[in-house]
Amino acid sequence: MCLNHFGKLFLVCLFFAGTMAATTGCSLQFKSLMNQAGSVKSGASGLVPLTCASASYADYFSLDRGTFPLSCMSGVTDQGATSAFDAAVDTSFGPVLGGDDEFCAVASGPDGSLFFFSWVTRRIVKYDLAAGTTTEVVTPATAPAAWLANTMLNGAYLHPNGKIYVYTFWNADVGMGRDVVMEFDPQTYAIQMFGSGLFEEDGSGDIASGASIGLNGKLYLFPDGHTQVNVFDPVTHSVTQIGSVTSVGNHWIGGVTAPNGKVYGLPFTGTDILEIDTRDDSVTTFGSITAGGSSKFRGAAMAANGKIYAFPSVGSETRVLEVDPDTHATQYVANVGSGWFRAVLAPSGKIFASHQNNQNILEFDPATYAFTVHTTGVGTWGWNALSLAADGRIYGAGRGGGASGQLLILDPKGAANFPTSLTLSPHLNGSH
Repeated sequence: MCLNHFGKLFLVCLFFAGTMAATTGCSLQFKSLMNQAGSVKSGASGLVPLTCASASYADYFSLDRGTFPLSCMSGVTDQGATSAFDAAVDTSFGPVLGGDDEFCAVASGPDGSLFFFSWVTRRIVKYDLAAGTTTEVVTPATAPAAWLANTMLNGAYLHPNGKIYVYTFWNADVGMGRDVVMEFDPQTYAIQMFGSGLFEEDGSGDIASGASIGLNGKLYLFPDGHTQVNVFDPVTHSVTQIGSVTSVGNHWIGGVTAPNGKVYGLPFTGTDILEIDTRDDSVTTFGSITAGGSSKFRGAAMAANGKIYAFPSVGSETRVLEVDPDTHATQYVANVGSGWFRAVLAPSGKIFASHQNNQNILEFDPATYAFTVHTTGVGTWGWNALSLAADGRIYGAGRGGGASGQLLILDPKGAANFPTSLTLSPHLNGSH
């Protein structure tokens, strides 16, 4: 039932087919992501500092750029609403994604369309934002044999090469289709599977419990009961191992790439925070997160203040964990209850999290720590694959309990002011 997923942070600024996207303090022409990927620009004095109007999201995939401009994420505003759902949030339901299925991962393609990846069956469904329609672009009949039915797909990540990478966590058929990374081309819908037999695994064959993408474009897979971080290179399709840590099953799940360029894993069953410096592939841990027993935190997102917020999962922990990546300081900031599943930063500056076992949606303000729990009125098992899309709305797929295959459309009523290049950066893009 998509039990080992992590919070999602996928942000895109408003754009439609070559139109201008108005942003607060920034405005730029939208370009196809396939045309944006390019080399890092440089000048007489070396690398050009990143700005809000950086023309290419690929510019952020650079180990020499330092921190990205958090000022581009400032000035977020709440536009208010006249919604029957809530004074600040509105929700509706789009066309069904199809079947009694669970969609465990989602990512945006170059044209802004969302691609939902299923677990129960081997299906990929495209949602066209402009048309409001769904299309099944990969079916069980056309999916490659290496992608087995009942394979759990976790995080989805858009790479500078324009392709989406998804790693598999588990499969009912032991030893088959488990230890691989899927490469999906959102232009041609072609699929390839890489890495079989190359990953370090735990005793049951799992390669990771969480992941994030680094500034070097590589996928960092958190240890899941084994001692090293698995690293997948989308360019060479190779797998290497780095670091040496002690981990238990599902040790770290939520993954975030912070402004300092490092990758962080938030504790689920573990008691520390994983830090990976992708500049030199050094691996360390910090913190003592002992309260809450097992199943501590799952969904995680980075806010406009540069800090990371992790939301309590299905264990006894009920508080939001705030992590400062630069100082390693941690604190609990709000008692929001347990069971939160996915998390995504909205253009309003608020973070929204879906619940694992009911229809509720959490709205959390990192600036004040205030929160509101909303109900969607559909389903009893929560919402998977939460994502902020190009139209400024948040989309999610129903987990079951009357919502299987249902598409949630949540309008956070905030001004979409993130530049396209920034929102598609490794800091903010991808299914974590």
